[in-house]
Amino acid sequence: MQSLARNIGAAVLGWVTMVVAVMVLNLVMWMLLGADGAFLPGSWDVSWGWSLASIGIGLVAAIAGGLVCSKIADGPWGVRFLVLIVLVLGVLVALGNLEMTGLEGVADADPGPRPDDVGMFEAMAASQQPVWMTWLNPLLGIVGALLGARLNRSSAE
Repeated sequence: MQSLARNIGAAVLGWVTMVVAVMVLNLVMWMLLGADGAFLPGSWDVSWGWSLASIGIGLVAAIAGGLVCSKIADGPWGVRFLVLIVLVLGVLVALGNLEMTGLEGVADADPGPRPDDVGMFEAMAASQQPVWMTWLNPLLGIVGALLGARLNRSSAE
């Protein structure tokens, strides 16, 4: 029972690590790129540069989460629980996004044209990610978590 609690706790801490890393790295990316680098001109659609950087951020964050989880876990079940958390939450987010945007990836409520001067929180609320990105995120999370766990095993040898 103690091992189960330790593995679940490790998975939750791994997931929290992923979330915090994504938030911090996205903040840094926003500070570097600003609205003009994050979005297509006059639009709330994210730029290709932002999308590609987001892929890198997601993978780095997931590796960190897998590393933290595997260091704390008692055996492989901690990472398995983390993978399950990432899969379930990622699919729920992607399905929610699909429900809001439809297959075309266009939101029902048009946020209107993007002003030149927009804050990060307003940008987060109104940004339009491609549908494929919401489905790629859980995959990146799973692959990254497994890579992070493997890094931990490699360093222990």
